[in-house]
Amino acid sequence: MEHDSSTVFSVERLTIAWNKVKAKNLISKGIDGVSITEYEQKIRSNLLELREQLINNSYITEPYKRIFIQKEKSKFRPIALVSVKDKIVQSAVYNHYSEIFNKIFIDSSYAYRSGKGHTKAINRIKDYLNRKYTHVAIFDIDNFFDTIDRKKLFDKCATYFKDENTKNLIKMWVYTGVVYNQKFVELSKGISQGSVISPLLSNLYLHDFDLALKNKSIMNIRYADNIIIFAKSKAQATESFKYATNYLSEFLGLGLNNDSVIVDVNQGFTFCGIYFKDNLRKITSKKMDSIVAKVKKTINSNNLNEIPQLLNKHLTGIEQYYLSFDTSDQIKLIEDIIATNLTEKVKNILPKETIANVKIILRKIKFVSFHNNVEKEQLIKMIIAKARNIKLDEDNTVDKNIKKAIERKKYDYRKTWFSNLDLSVSTSFARIGKSHESISIKTNQKEQLIPIKSIKNILITGKGVTISSDAVFFASQHNLRIDYFDHFGKPYASIIHSAAPLNKVSTSQMDANLNSRSKIIMREIITAKIKNQLGVIKFFIKNKKDLDENYAIEINRIEDILLQIANIDMNIDLEDFRSKMFGFEGSSASAYWNLFRMLIPSSFNLENREHQNAQNVVNIILNYGYGILYSRILSAITIVGLNPNISFLHKEQSNKPVLVFDLIEQFRAPAVDRTVIALLSKNSKVSKKDNKLSETTRKLIAEKFLFRLKSEFIYRQKKTTLNDEIINQAKHLVEFLNKKANKYKPYIMKW
Repeated sequence: MEHDSSTVFSVERLTIAWNKVKAKNLISKGIDGVSITEYEQKIRSNLLELREQLINNSYITEPYKRIFIQKEKSKFRPIALVSVKDKIVQSAVYNHYSEIFNKIFIDSSYAYRSGKGHTKAINRIKDYLNRKYTHVAIFDIDNFFDTIDRKKLFDKCATYFKDENTKNLIKMWVYTGVVYNQKFVELSKGISQGSVISPLLSNLYLHDFDLALKNKSIMNIRYADNIIIFAKSKAQATESFKYATNYLSEFLGLGLNNDSVIVDVNQGFTFCGIYFKDNLRKITSKKMDSIVAKVKKTINSNNLNEIPQLLNKHLTGIEQYYLSFDTSDQIKLIEDIIATNLTEKVKNILPKETIANVKIILRKIKFVSFHNNVEKEQLIKMIIAKARNIKLDEDNTVDKNIKKAIERKKYDYRKTWFSNLDLSVSTSFARIGKSHESISIKTNQKEQLIPIKSIKNILITGKGVTISSDAVFFASQHNLRIDYFDHFGKPYASIIHSAAPLNKVSTSQMDANLNSRSKIIMREIITAKIKNQLGVIKFFIKNKKDLDENYAIEINRIEDILLQIANIDMNIDLEDFRSKMFGFEGSSASAYWNLFRMLIPSSFNLENREHQNAQNVVNIILNYGYGILYSRILSAITIVGLNPNISFLHKEQSNKPVLVFDLIEQFRAPAVDRTVIALLSKNSKVSKKDNKLSETTRKLIAEKFLFRLKSEFIYRQKKTTLNDEIINQAKHLVEFLNKKANKYKPYIMKW
């Protein structure tokens, strides 16, 4: 990449920079008084003139206009307002060099970087905690931007910036003073916070610090001037903290604020507005107070028409920074406070404003918790009703159409397995044919016509069903699969188009067996299996008091194995890798079944896990549940076009769909084991005869297990069921094999 001025400041690059500046739509003007709108009126000539000044070195930056924004109740942060033309030039430099620097900067640096950010920093912290780091040192740099040593900064710029003109521009931006209260103030040190280029320069200034910590193998995360160090003991945390602070002082001339702490993670700690404790990530109480104060001020200090735009800025920030953590209750509380304050606002204006107009305005607010239009309408009706002092009656609040919409949505989610598959033929001796542009299904009672455009798959589950060659040809023209299932839901045959995607998927499966994708799939499946087993155990013991210490011993064993899996060498031989995976799985299984046995009442006399020819009733129940789950996994594999005979974790076996053995692993614990523990913990009556479950027990187990498969829960911010997730996992595997997904993410239950 070229770095000369003509390249960095080409008309094309200046135009891109201008578009970014314009997109932010900032109202504030720089010291020259020129606004975005005014600059845009002659944008072509302005950019050409700007480029000419930059190329011939006649460009001179404007001083910064200083303002102060409130940081806390009694603290204010100085911010530099930059002129429009300076924003464009700084953006051009930033755009050109940030991509280069992003490859140079250390992975532990998360602020002001593409592909990084607040959410990933918080997720990385959780990763360190999962890896059993027991202590953290948390500190931040005092007045960081204002105390940066300019000479040291320029020395670093000389190393990394290649264009002399750009180096001079940076010096100009750093040296230029600020105007405050119509007085020009020269600054002898630091860089102005608020300029476009400052974040890049700040990361560059601390790059050697990041590198020093990495070379000392000090695990850390730096978010701008906030740093957290992870250690396996308090002594190690103290030593690492001392090294870090000495480096900042000696080599960078930076000091720390007085609130540095070294804590045991079990005590809980705060970083970047998030409170970490007991595997949860919550908004800190201090930050909550700040958010609530802002939204109250926004509502109470502005007229109703202005509120949606202003409030949406806060809500967008909340969604962006906090929604992905364990904060749904806190976000709901914030929005309850918003609703309460809006009610008071509406109460004061209703005599002057129509209800219809109030509704229009309130609908513009982008509530984080109420994206669903039905729920949002209910909230708006509640606000208006309370403002009018009308007592809400639920039957009157939600009209019949809304109720029907809600019931339809509930019904959609309660659909059973095959209702997602468009066309299922279950009537015995039905006849399937073609009629114009539809598939016909004839029984003794009637003929049903289904338009071919609305069909994804044809599933034949009934006894004695026939299908005409015309219907098969018609289905093949539309690339539809025809799958045959027995009365247990187990697929036994398929009719597919000769050029169906199955061939491509099978090829991708074979290819993956020869490259690193196979190892990734193995690792993620075993990781998900173990995490889900651990999740089931933690689900049942979370409210138990006076736990046997053996629980902690076995859980620690499993968590250590997860850590070993996370750190496994991905470059070892494929067979060695598979062997190691099974070794990890076996070691973890030993600990898991010990824990499982501790949760089962002793009256069931469960001593060992038995797979084939099980004698104990608990093992027979487990195997029965796995059998039902097996058919669901096989159905999903068949439906999405995967070849059930090509696996990754389990080796090929004659006449056995080994891919089922792979994908079933992540669902055994959450689908079957959890159901069995819940059932037996209530001392439900179960019985067997000749090592077979009684008819009553089979009926009970099937009922409980199928209920578990169809039960709704929130996963990855969407309402779903285990039935849905089984199909989703099969689809996701296809996407990963066909390289439409960069990562393979297995199903991991939340407990």
